[in-house]
Amino acid sequence: MSDDDDLGQDDILTEEMLWERIPEVTGIDRANTFYELSARIYARGQYDEALALAETARDIYADLDTIPKRHANGWVHEGFRREARKLLPMVINYIRHNPNRKIWLTGHSLGAAMALYITQELEFAGYAPEMLFTYGCPRLGNKEYVDCIKTKHHRFVNCNDIVPTVPPSLIGFCHHGILHYINYYGNIRQLTSWQKFKDKMRAHYYAFKKGELFEGIDDHSISLYATRIKDIDPNK
Repeated sequence: MSDDDDLGQDDILTEEMLWERIPEVTGIDRANTFYELSARIYARGQYDEALALAETARDIYADLDTIPKRHANGWVHEGFRREARKLLPMVINYIRHNPNRKIWLTGHSLGAAMALYITQELEFAGYAPEMLFTYGCPRLGNKEYVDCIKTKHHRFVNCNDIVPTVPPSLIGFCHHGILHYINYYGNIRQLTSWQKFKDKMRAHYYAFKKGELFEGIDDHSISLYATRIKDIDPNK
């Protein structure tokens, strides 16, 4: 079969076929599939959904480079480190020209990992932030590295969001900060490991009943984080 024939078959892939492809592919192929879906959905004017898919693709690209990089007292994810260091000079330059400003950092997904890395760099440079807020943050480095970060960090995780589960803890990656877990009902709860497991299984069960096959990706949406946090009753 010629290359032209292969291209022709790719051109007739429907959105349904692209969604079905996601669980079957990994790495660059998975990221490219998300980008293709993002482009098609953007063309229909569904900008929020398209942005979420494009961000997922970008995060997959960054996560492909999981080779640890020696840093401070430990090691960090090289892909996240590389992306954060692209912004670091601009951030430090802004702080130096605005010495009386308090520093608050925030980020979602890859942006959360970048914000955490930049927090550590600012601490080392003598510009410790007031506080850090992250949403759907992946694991950045090993225990020795994250233990060096002293800034108070509020880490929000929405139920079955898949991104905070990577890179895997089995190869030494750890989370940092105070966990605020948003349960299936949309409330922040301090749960035991068993209670959290039951809550996640409950969410999986109802998502399956509703035919929501990509619940882990849906729960990662920054729009859903914003909605759920806005709707949380502080008295509960």
